[in-house]
Amino acid sequence: GPIAGTGSCCYTGDGGPALSAAIDKPWGFVVDASGRIYFKDAGQNAVRELVAGSGVPTLLGVVNGATNLSGPIAPGEVVVFYGNGLGPVQTVQSGIQVLFNGSPGTPLYSSEFQAAAVAPGNLSGSNVEIDLSYGGLFGLPVTVPLASAAPGIFTADNSGHGQAAALNADGSSNSAAHPATGSITLFATGVSSPVQVTIAGVPAPVLSQNQASGVLQVTAKIPAGIGPGAVPVVMQSGGVLSPTGVSIVVGP
Repeated sequence: GPIAGTGSCCYTGDGGPALSAAIDKPWGFVVDASGRIYFKDAGQNAVRELVAGSGVPTLLGVVNGATNLSGPIAPGEVVVFYGNGLGPVQTVQSGIQVLFNGSPGTPLYSSEFQAAAVAPGNLSGSNVEIDLSYGGLFGLPVTVPLASAAPGIFTADNSGHGQAAALNADGSSNSAAHPATGSITLFATGVSSPVQVTIAGVPAPVLSQNQASGVLQVTAKIPAGIGPGAVPVVMQSGGVLSPTGVSIVVGP
C-alpha cells in the first residue's frame, strides 16, 4: 500500500502524517545510515523526508486542562491529551478532530505530542469515549469517567499547583510583587454554575462569573483578615472541590 501522499498535487503536509501530504512528481528513494528515508519531489524541486511512525494518533493520557491531573472529565471542560502523532511538529490552533461519545468537541491546539479541546457541554452518562483524529486518521479510542463537575483552577505555570493565574482588581497579574486587595479574579475549567470559592479556608463571596470556551472566569471578594502573603484558594462546583496546592497573594 502507499506510504506517503494523498494522490493529489502539489506541496502540502510537511510535519504531518505522510499519507496526508500532497506530493508533486515523487522520484527516487534514498535511505541513510540512520534509516531515514528521503525522496525527490521533482515537481517542486525539493527533497523531502519520511519520518518513521505509525501515522495514527495514539492517546496515552487525558487530563484536566487546568490541573494536569487525570480522572473524571466534566461537560464543557478544557481537556488536554498527551500521546504520539496528535498533530504537526509545530503547534497549531486546530488540525484535529475530537469526538466525545460521538459528539465533536472544540479543538484548541494540536502538536505532535500534545493537543487540547473543549468537551461538549451536553455530555451525559458515567463514561465518555474519546476518539481523536489527525490528518484524517483516527487512533484507538480511550474511555474515561464522566462527572457532572471536575473543577480545576488554572495556574501561572500551567502545572496545576502554586501561583494561580489570577487577576487583581486593577487588572494586573496577581503575584508577590502585585498582591491582591479587595477582590481576585480566577480562571477555572470543569465547573458548572454556581461555584463557591474559599480563600485561606474562609468562604469568599462570588461577585461575578462568566464562562467562555470551556473557561469560567470567577471574581470573588477577599474576606477580611486574610493575609498578607500567599494563601490557598479552592473552588467548589457540584459538591466537588478543586485540588489543593493553588494559591494567590494577598496584600495587607
